[in-house]
Amino acid sequence: MLPFAGQGANMAILSALELTNLLYDMKSDTQTEITRIFKVYYKNRHSLAKWCVSSANQHGAMLHKKGVIGDLWRYLFLNWMPRWVIKRVTDSFHVYRPQLVFLPFVKIRGSLTTYTNKPSTRQTPIVSTSPRTV
Repeated sequence: MLPFAGQGANMAILSALELTNLLYDMKSDTQTEITRIFKVYYKNRHSLAKWCVSSANQHGAMLHKKGVIGDLWRYLFLNWMPRWVIKRVTDSFHVYRPQLVFLPFVKIRGSLTTYTNKPSTRQTPIVSTSPRTV
């Protein structure tokens, strides 16, 4: 994946977070349950990761295109594209904001409308939600 908007690192972090959440909510450690977890993981991550790779490749192809068309595209994109359009495009990569299910959820703030994952189905959290005392 081309390093467009840092999506390679973002996808790796989000994939690790998704897998961690699924493993935390795992019912047992049987082969069937582990297979089910990885199928759910694939279902949840594959389409978004594929879209990000495709978007990064398309943007990379346009920005690295040779010839007059490439020069014109880069000139228009880098000099005439309004900042709000660039912000809107890069914000579209960050609509899904998952959080670790075994930690207290952080309130999502900001002007971008986002969504997050559901809390854990476990009854007892591993981490206490009360502040630590030293």
